[in-house]
Amino acid sequence: MSRIATALILALAPLVAACGTASEAAPAPAPSKQAASTSGDFQTACMAVMQRNRTCTDEFIPALVDMRASKDLPAGIADAVAKDRPAVIARAKEEWALDSTDEVFARQCQTLGQYATPENIAAGEACMAKTTCAEYSPCIVTVMGNTMHK
Repeated sequence: MSRIATALILALAPLVAACGTASEAAPAPAPSKQAASTSGDFQTACMAVMQRNRTCTDEFIPALVDMRASKDLPAGIADAVAKDRPAVIARAKEEWALDSTDEVFARQCQTLGQYATPENIAAGEACMAKTTCAEYSPCIVTVMGNTMHK
């Protein structure tokens, strides 16, 4: 399993507090023995995904807000976005600025390292191969959205 592919699993976890937490978005997937056996690689790869999300903030956050609104997760975000999308994005960016530190990412990666599916890993690896934020952000947000349930 590639480190980048494994790391994408982390990106699938809700990482933007402004848009809700993992417990609000979806039940946790069943632990993966494969992910647990590569926890060191997973931590490194996860950090790479998280840092890429941070690097791509200007594209990542609006895409994430829109995806969350399309699923109304957390409940009420669809109405908020319909009323004032720029304000919701601005608020999400403010919260992301606080939640997108390497320290926070490291804690998230430690927690999320036990979860993985082959499908999410493959999808995440494909997103990480994208060369621009304009390509990467909608890709990773789509993968994240595919893991969320009402």
